[in-house]
Amino acid sequence: MKVIQSLIIYFIISPLALLISSAVAEGQSISDFKSMIYYSYVKGEMSEWKAALSDMEDSYKRSPSDEFLYELLMAQYGYIGFCLKEEYKKEAALLLEKARDNLETLKTKDPYNAEWLALEGAFLGYEMGLHKLKAMVLGPKAKDKIDEAVEKDPERVRTLVEKANQLYFSPKIVGGDPEEAIKYYRKAINKIESEPVSLKNNWIYVNTLLVLAQAYQETDNLPYACAIYEKIMKYDPDIKWVKNDLYSVCTGKTGPRQ
Repeated sequence: MKVIQSLIIYFIISPLALLISSAVAEGQSISDFKSMIYYSYVKGEMSEWKAALSDMEDSYKRSPSDEFLYELLMAQYGYIGFCLKEEYKKEAALLLEKARDNLETLKTKDPYNAEWLALEGAFLGYEMGLHKLKAMVLGPKAKDKIDEAVEKDPERVRTLVEKANQLYFSPKIVGGDPEEAIKYYRKAINKIESEPVSLKNNWIYVNTLLVLAQAYQETDNLPYACAIYEKIMKYDPDIKWVKNDLYSVCTGKTGPRQ
């Protein structure tokens, strides 16, 4: 299970460093950091994502809160996926240890939260990426955690996304099912879209749309995939790599879509 390894990285120079340095000078809010992470995703500036993570850790130490720790945890979650995709295994392993510690801290405050179970499952998936020979042991454990999370709270975005990831990225022999994954991705996306406040600068929303598009392509539903790419381009026209690279499969095979 690759979970968030579908992060598609295109290294484009941007003025994001100025945004970060300015925020550091003035004192960062959660909103500042969410914007930094989002725009590093949009522009493919993962070095800036890493820098933002370091600043977030420092800010949390100065002024800890559960809300801030959650945002730090999700930023770590995304960056670990990037490290695994790029085979930066040592960096991924170190950050995974930090993320698990942060998750344990959140669990002590709210031990019955289904989202923590889902993230435990996701982190087991990351561990499989680090230790592929353990897949037959870790895979079922990850699935059990995620299934328990969905059973506990089947309407929460995080549980839906992790169940979709588990179904999509797992081999068929251990329960992978892209068609079933599509159902969960769509439900998660609908939940995010039902809360407009959560749509702003939301890299997880865009990434979930991207994996859904990939799932449609894999199941020979290219028109649906193209519709998702168009949706992303409308959501944020600055995500140039969707139009310039991913969407080319639509214009190349089906002609320009209106």
